[in-house]
Amino acid sequence: MTCSSPRRRRWRRTWVTKIQAAPAPGAAFAFPLSIGRSGPGVMGLYRGSPGPLPGAQLGDAFILADAATLLLDGLRPVSPDHA
Repeated sequence: MTCSSPRRRRWRRTWVTKIQAAPAPGAAFAFPLSIGRSGPGVMGLYRGSPGPLPGAQLGDAFILADAATLLLDGLRPVSPDHA
């Protein structure tokens, strides 16, 4: 698919419209998904009201990030040396 293809232009118009219509989050939080020195990415959480996460919710978010990391780590292909 080229940059100027009709399908690409339609896709861009659709997502630009959706992004413009989406409400802005009041708060955004990022939690690293890490395994040792490497990591599969970051878990982003958003909510409508501004402010920090209370202690219990912050702890829950870290637990969710750890669970997501373990799930993603389980999806990685295992090399024959480690099977």
